[in-house]
Amino acid sequence: MKFFKIGSLFLMLAFLFACSSGSSSSSSSGGDSTTDITGTWKGTAGSSTKYVNITFTITQSSNSISGTYACSPGTDLCLTSSMTLSGTISGSSFTGTGTTTGINCGFTGTVNGSSLGGSYSCNSGVYTGTWDTTKQ
Repeated sequence: MKFFKIGSLFLMLAFLFACSSGSSSSSSSGGDSTTDITGTWKGTAGSSTKYVNITFTITQSSNSISGTYACSPGTDLCLTSSMTLSGTISGSSFTGTGTTTGINCGFTGTVNGSSLGGSYSCNSGVYTGTWDTTKQ
């Protein structure tokens, strides 16, 4: 009877190990389920009446991201044409900061497949709005 219990326990552990060693659709190191957002993301940022064209170029290492933010006029003018970007991603939640001389912007958002978007606030809330991008 003791052999049967130990054998059953061994088989159950082997089954659980085999089931847990499958691959995840998210790319990351460290075994978490953080979504990999490395690449170029293009879209718009602004309010309901005015917008600018934006591009994030992102490199990701584990849950840390770095890169650049570029802006070109749409129906509104850009605060700056480019910023250095840094931040983190946890699961599908993105938090980042864009900085350049005299400008500091905070970005929060969510990745959903090939879409990344959320809200921003620049210069202590003087400029706020939403942003939406698509992975290129």
